[in-house]
Amino acid sequence: MEEVQTVSTPATNSQYLKYSGSFKKQCVLNIAAGICILVGTVLLLFVPIFKIDALLISVEFSFFDEIKLAFSGLIGSGAAVAEVSSGSGAADGYSSVFMIYGIFQIFAVIMLAIGLCCLLADVIKSCFGIVNADTYAITQYDKIKTRAAEGKGRRFGRYYSPASFMVSGIMFEVLYVVYVKIFSNMLGVGSAYMYSNFLSVTGVSWTIIFPFLFIAAYVACWALKKYMFGQVKTAILKEDYQISTNT
Repeated sequence: MEEVQTVSTPATNSQYLKYSGSFKKQCVLNIAAGICILVGTVLLLFVPIFKIDALLISVEFSFFDEIKLAFSGLIGSGAAVAEVSSGSGAADGYSSVFMIYGIFQIFAVIMLAIGLCCLLADVIKSCFGIVNADTYAITQYDKIKTRAAEGKGRRFGRYYSPASFMVSGIMFEVLYVVYVKIFSNMLGVGSAYMYSNFLSVTGVSWTIIFPFLFIAAYVACWALKKYMFGQVKTAILKEDYQISTNT
């Protein structure tokens, strides 16, 4: 009698297909989150959300205006203006102080630029994930199945993600504002107002809600994507350990 050889069915090798829809939704959420944080960051930088109220004059300025002012001080133009207007050597002291503070602005710009570039790459990757849904699904399924998502690459991505770079940039900007406000309480700082708008800021404009609306939308999309990924990961691990999904 001829021996019949058993051949493994491809059904077990196509398990990833049942998660293809979820992975595709995660890509959509990732793109939405990327667009939201991009728009939120642009609005935070360019929308005049700070106010200076002085007697009958009210001026609004943005973080971008402050960055331009800080960089002009770093290249020496601010010091030249202060020296001419004050007619004293105090401008040299102020120039040195704000040159140090300007380093925070440089780091903020660098971190935001790196974060935006990484974010763009992440969004493009998600777009390819939607176009090639099956390929993306099997790749993600394999990472979870082989625990590759928990290795060194995963830890690196957790600490050096686009969001972490952008948060670092915002933190450097916040440190800049804090140190400038501390400096504003020093004696004789009045002649240094041309170095920073934050030395005389009196409040914020109602337009501040626009960037934070998009940032809040980013957090919501990111949290939902993480939740969906966690659900898929749990389901795949239950398959590995042959645990009923009803338990």
